[in-house]
Amino acid sequence: RANTDAFPNNWAISASRSDSTGAHGRWRGIGCPRRWSCRAGYARVSTGEQNLDLQADALQQAGCKQVFSDQMSGAKAERPGLQEAFSFVRKGDTLIVWRLERLGRSLKDLFQRVEELQQCQVGFRSLHESIDTTSSVGKFQFCRFATQRHVRKRVLAL
Repeated sequence: RANTDAFPNNWAISASRSDSTGAHGRWRGIGCPRRWSCRAGYARVSTGEQNLDLQADALQQAGCKQVFSDQMSGAKAERPGLQEAFSFVRKGDTLIVWRLERLGRSLKDLFQRVEELQQCQVGFRSLHESIDTTSSVGKFQFCRFATQRHVRKRVLAL
């Protein structure tokens, strides 16, 4: 969990939902009316020695009103912060990560998670790779970039 002191009072960073009226209430997050789209972020570091601040700052600058986080290896399938982020976002929202590898453990996992978001009509953005799946070009870029990374990883493993 990142230090909340780095965020202005109208921002939240946590591994839990911060609804004032519950899961189905009118307001979700801080300053996100239910009828408006919202940007939520997800940050992850692998060890307790690493710091979430760089990712959290980038997500804040990208306009995320709620940032969910995990401090565990991406190899673990069950990541509570990521599950909270997926539960938080709704149709029209966008989930933003600092880098693609923060979201998925493998190419297959990455595609499954982005597909799950698209089925719920939730956009996905990766800041470092400048990918935004809310447009057709962004969807193409996501597929191309993720596949290139997978091929590069396989070639280096030979």
